[in-house]
Amino acid sequence: MHYKISQLILTPGQKSSTISEIFLSQPDAQKENLGGKLWLLIEIEINKNNSLKIINFLIDNLNNNYYYNEKMALRERIGTIKIEQIFESVIAKTNKDLAEFIRREKIKINLDLINATAGVIFENNIHFSNIGKNKALLIYPDKNVSIKESSRYGISPDAVKYKISDIIEQSNGNKKSSLNINKIFSSVISGKIPPRGYMLFTNETLPEYLTNKHIIEVITTLPPDNAAGQFKNELLKINAYVSFLALIIKNTTGASEPEIKIKLPATKESISSLNSVEQTTEKLLSTSGMIKFNNLKNIINKTLSIFNFKSKKTDNKISVKLLKNKMFFETRAPNLRLKKIWRSISNVFIFAVNFLIYFVKLITSKEKMIGLAVKFKEKIKNLKQIIFKFISWFKNLKKGYQISFIMAIGFILLFLFNTFSLNIQNKNEIQIYQTNEIISLIEQKQNQVEASMIYGNEESAKILLEEIYGLLWLMPRKTDKQISKYSEFKKNYDLRLEKIRHVIDIADANEIADFINLNNQASPANIVMANNKIYASDIGQKSIYTLDLNGNLITSLADLNLPGNMFSYPFLDKNGNIYFINSNNAIIQIDKKENINLLKIDLNGQLNYIKGASFYNNRLYSINGRDNQIYRYDMAGKAFLPPVAWIKGQADFSNAVSMDIDGTIYVLFKNGQVNKYLKGSQEEFNLKSIDPEFTEASKIIVSPILKYIYILESKNNRLAVFDKNGEFLLQYRFSQMNDIKDFIVDEANKKIYVLNNTSIFEIPASHFDK
Repeated sequence: MHYKISQLILTPGQKSSTISEIFLSQPDAQKENLGGKLWLLIEIEINKNNSLKIINFLIDNLNNNYYYNEKMALRERIGTIKIEQIFESVIAKTNKDLAEFIRREKIKINLDLINATAGVIFENNIHFSNIGKNKALLIYPDKNVSIKESSRYGISPDAVKYKISDIIEQSNGNKKSSLNINKIFSSVISGKIPPRGYMLFTNETLPEYLTNKHIIEVITTLPPDNAAGQFKNELLKINAYVSFLALIIKNTTGASEPEIKIKLPATKESISSLNSVEQTTEKLLSTSGMIKFNNLKNIINKTLSIFNFKSKKTDNKISVKLLKNKMFFETRAPNLRLKKIWRSISNVFIFAVNFLIYFVKLITSKEKMIGLAVKFKEKIKNLKQIIFKFISWFKNLKKGYQISFIMAIGFILLFLFNTFSLNIQNKNEIQIYQTNEIISLIEQKQNQVEASMIYGNEESAKILLEEIYGLLWLMPRKTDKQISKYSEFKKNYDLRLEKIRHVIDIADANEIADFINLNNQASPANIVMANNKIYASDIGQKSIYTLDLNGNLITSLADLNLPGNMFSYPFLDKNGNIYFINSNNAIIQIDKKENINLLKIDLNGQLNYIKGASFYNNRLYSINGRDNQIYRYDMAGKAFLPPVAWIKGQADFSNAVSMDIDGTIYVLFKNGQVNKYLKGSQEEFNLKSIDPEFTEASKIIVSPILKYIYILESKNNRLAVFDKNGEFLLQYRFSQMNDIKDFIVDEANKKIYVLNNTSIFEIPASHFDK
């Protein structure tokens, strides 16, 4: 056993305002040897029933996602999958599942009131993720890390001093991570517990009642179970209405870890030994996979030493890096460690510059160059002498000995070649076996995906596709056969993913007009449809173009010469009149006969803060992002009355991007969230999730005559369709377009019109058949 674990949970019962729990998994021996032990330390200060729901959900979800993960089964067959990778995928899935659970159960939650740490211990490796104010305290030897090393320097193991460090605090620094309901556990911290070291996970209150010195003394003196009992006895004497949680993990491995001594030995031999210890420690604590630049530097120095290139050294200065400056843990938010890569590149660059400077100094010194040339000639001369001596020795051998010598050399070379070939063959066979295992698993999961889709179980199919994607990532792509097989699987994966995502790819949309043919400087910004015509406004040319859908004829309204520099947020009234908001405190009206009128409106400096506008029942509604308000303007003749604040109570429209009305007001936010308002108050409305999720939603369209909700995401060239209950139906992907500006929907004729760059495309709508 590599570790011992003990837990402490002490709650004041009914007096406590928090619900606390420690979960420590109890897997069978086989599962523990394969994946270690999973644990959760959590404290929630919200409604008791909701707290218990969340805690029980997290325990079940983490346990199932971890021990019954496909990657865990794959790890049993193929040992290349790391526990850290499995845990990261589990955390990502738990984040998603928890967000769905909270929405489904309609739990109102303040993330600031959750303190939770979830982790896994495997051998002496630990991986955990945290939210809130919990502590992760690493207790490690200050002077000696191993008994073997302590005896070497004549220090008794009993005299070892320990230090304590908060890993979460070191990882986060001064940064305060933003809380997100969709990503409660934001990052994973990974590392090793050093030999004779301990990890103590606690809630915020325990270190406030016990000093660091006392914590170190108890944990390092007593076994974990006894230490937990000692803490419990001491805390029971405290009359505090707070909970105390602690999880103690001790590294019990017998492997020694090199030590770092602060007091330097006097002899050169001891100094050399100390430097060796430092190098070994750096090797143990360095990130695997990184280029070891010290080794590279040593190789270059050895090469230079042949020519007696010597760099300047200071004999009396010895660099000793103390253990406290070594980080045992590192935060793994992204997989790429950009800072370390940059640091490594900088080290190489600095070394190259120093070498170049030294080389320039060398070649500019005539005496050094002459000395170098002489030494080089001597080396060549010595090499020639060795070769001549060997040839002379070989010639003086008897013929039989010569033949035997040549045969011996041949046998040695043949043996080395065969050994090398056999090694390569074994590696190839292992790789072939692993590849066949991956192929077999992918084919098995593809069949399971087909079965899930036949029975309409899309959630199960999505999970299986995520696992297939992970297997595809592991699949080698070196030979033509492997590349072909990978392409086949990837194509199959993409087709099924699009089917589950309900994607309809529009690759050959019909272009019915290009306003460039009317005006080579045309740059239309938005479109609106009325009376079987599409109107497109172009502020740059101060023009409004028309497209007659009966014959696809494009024209331009003559001589606008209108004040202001804005034709924005087009909308219709029930009579088919078109309106644009103008920057000159005016609304431009185009009636059925295409007469242009200016209607007065007092925007009161709000123009720059309007996030969306729409017209309903002879009233104009606009969202103001600065005031977090929706203003209503009643129409009276040829003007609009002063604005009236329509929203009752608090609202946040800073990230709103669009709005529309069908009797209730729908407000679209950048992240794809839709809020629904009636009579100034927000109504309960939940737009179902879409895959992939919205990141740059840009426009929403609803109306009393439209049956569906339409949301455009211009950046990703897609249009999503939902029913009025928020259920997701499908998404159109416009793969041939790259500059979508606006769209309109003609449900009566089952058509969608899209403004892409300067062109209008007509798309037949298929979602009416759903």
